Amino acid sequence: KIIGDTFVGFIEWSHDGKWIAFSSQPAGTGNIVINVVSPEGTGRRTVVVGESPSWSSDDSELIFHTCRDSRCGIYKSKASGGDVVAITTDDGGLSTWSPDGKQILYQKDVDGVKQMFEMNADGSNKKQLTQGPAINVDGVYAPDGRFIFYRSTEGNFWGIWRMNRDGSGKVKLINDVPPVSWAYEKLAITK
Repeated sequence: KIIGDTFVGFIEWSHDGKWIAFSSQPAGTGNIVINVVSPEGTGRRTVVVGESPSWSSDDSELIFHTCRDSRCGIYKSKASGGDVVAITTDDGGLSTWSPDGKQILYQKDVDGVKQMFEMNADGSNKKQLTQGPAINVDGVYAPDGRFIFYRSTEGNFWGIWRMNRDGSGKVKLINDVPPVSWAYEKLAITK
């Protein structure tokens, strides 16, 4: 056992394998915080108030969802803690960095339905990648950055899909795989 807390989620390994970032609410109430810990369970520290962390490609920064001064969205901080910088305050969440660190993939509501978006790492050039009545969530980049994998209710059943980086070429890979809790899950891709 690495962590014994009951309220832990959004687990994410650093690229170098030296740290695990996760969201935690130690008492089950109050602020949700992002912690990092070694794979052996040592060196645990709180980095920032927020949830759903994602490591930068060089493991020096984390992006995450939080609310600051009544503005909710995607923020970043150094992995060691410190100042928090807003990237977008459009209430987006479950963000992940592209393998080259130049873009960020995230989800947000559009007319009450979650859709996938991509933007530059500084928050500029936002573009919507999915549309329509289906829920499109839990996006992650392929390790080489060529594709995006995500979960969708397209066709009225939860499935895992793949699309090109520009949102074209959508292909269903696996059908009828409902998530346990899609708002708190993140797909993982390996080589």
